[in-house]
Amino acid sequence: MTQEGTIISRDEARALGLKRFFTGKPCKRGHIAEHYVRGGTCRECAFANARKQWAANKSKQVRGLTKRAAAQLRKARIEKRRAAAQWRAARAADR
Repeated sequence: MTQEGTIISRDEARALGLKRFFTGKPCKRGHIAEHYVRGGTCRECAFANARKQWAANKSKQVRGLTKRAAAQLRKARIEKRRAAAQWRAARAADR
C-alpha cells in the first residue's frame, strides 16, 4: 500500500512487493485513485464493479445466504421440528 499521494510506478510497486500503486493519472473512467498491481484496475472502478455484481446477485441472497443454502437451512429446520414432534408423541404414548 502506498502512502496517500505518493507517486510510484507499477513496476516499482511490484518490485517492492506492494499490492497497489499510484501514478497520479486518471483511469479510463476518470478516477484519480490507486491501482492494483496484479490487474492494473483502478480501486474506484473495482469498488464500482463489486457493487454492480452484488446488486445483480442480490436476488440470489437471503440474509447473506444463497438460495441453495437458505433452502438447505429451511429443510434442516423442518426435519428438526418433525423429530421433536415424534419425540413428544413417543413421550406422550409412554405416559
